[in-house]
Amino acid sequence: MRGLRAAIGFLTILPAAPQVPTAGLSNAVAWFPVVGLVLGVAVAVLDGLLMWLGLRDGVLLLLEGVLLVALLAWLTRGLHLDGFMDTCDALAGGRDRERRLEILRDPHVGAFGVVAVVLLLLAKVSALAALPGESRLWTIVLVPCLSRWAILVVMDRFPYVRQEGLGAPFLRGGSRRSLVVGSVVALLATVILTGPVGLLMGLAAGL
Repeated sequence: MRGLRAAIGFLTILPAAPQVPTAGLSNAVAWFPVVGLVLGVAVAVLDGLLMWLGLRDGVLLLLEGVLLVALLAWLTRGLHLDGFMDTCDALAGGRDRERRLEILRDPHVGAFGVVAVVLLLLAKVSALAALPGESRLWTIVLVPCLSRWAILVVMDRFPYVRQEGLGAPFLRGGSRRSLVVGSVVALLATVILTGPVGLLMGLAAGL
């Protein structure tokens, strides 16, 4: 279970693994979709509570979306938002590979990153407000799981840009095995939450 604790400690604010040996971090990758499920359930619980309080009418839907996005950002320490801003800064401001890597190492956030993350957060809030009731629960639970599973796909299919970095310890050994295990978790979650129709839609999207 050390891999699960490492995944929770890396992807969330929860102090599940304050001291994990670097050599053992590669075992954590397969657990990323499981951590995504935990995050999705937490957001779904808040969504149910807000629905019980009556925040489902008119402009209150937007307020509910803001609260759900804020909870997810807090639970994940804004890790993915920070990476998204760095990526946008590097892609928009870097003229060549060396300059882009330099921007990625810079701890400061540029104008491109700020504008991009504001638009991203607005899109998330709007999407949550527009979710229909019949598919709202499984969407909220499943999307964090599938997005963490997508990390495994990217790690398996694309080379890491640097020898050292935040993601380097997770790449050392077992990436294909982790992808298989994580894919099984994501597949089971999709079938359980959405049934065969959701699975077929996911396969069609993958094609």
